[in-house]
Amino acid sequence: MLISHLHHDHCHLPSLRRLAPGTRVVLPRGGAGLLAGLPLDPVEMGPGDELSVGSVGIVAVHAFHDGRRHPGSRWVGPALGYVVHGSRRVWFAGDTGWTDRLGRDVGRVDVALLPVGGWGPLSRPSVQGQHLDPQQAAQVAASLPAAVAVPIHFGTMWPAGLPAHRHRAFLGPGQEFRRALAQRAPDIAVHVLEPGQALD
Repeated sequence: MLISHLHHDHCHLPSLRRLAPGTRVVLPRGGAGLLAGLPLDPVEMGPGDELSVGSVGIVAVHAFHDGRRHPGSRWVGPALGYVVHGSRRVWFAGDTGWTDRLGRDVGRVDVALLPVGGWGPLSRPSVQGQHLDPQQAAQVAASLPAAVAVPIHFGTMWPAGLPAHRHRAFLGPGQEFRRALAQRAPDIAVHVLEPGQALD
């Protein structure tokens, strides 16, 4: 299990309790204490750290996002992305905002899993700079390079305070990403998945 950062919606203890005992849980350095009392195998990582699990390698890479559990929390760790490599190289970007450094420690990948939406409207001061929008995510995908891009982090958890008439802000980022990337890098295949859908 790869955990990108310590926010409650990404490091959700009730969900982690459902994992099989002994499951290895990779999370940002400073967060293993959150899992105390759970029968799991936590492994802390920071940017640049590497881990092998069988024939699969995992490299922690930079993400640009608030690493605190919540404001004022004693649980703090760096927000991370992960490059998972075996027969293919996959970049899970985690939650991240845009900087010109994003993706520089990733290299060429077969698949890029890129967040394209935020928690509620991206214009809120509390989340500005913390998430990629579809156009920024397309810019990142085009710069990698990647063979396949999959938009993530949209359309699965209804944001508190988002009125029903603004559902396009909730469901639309995946297709907006597809259109933006088609203009920037038409050779990159985009797969917009429904929740629960798999990609081989």
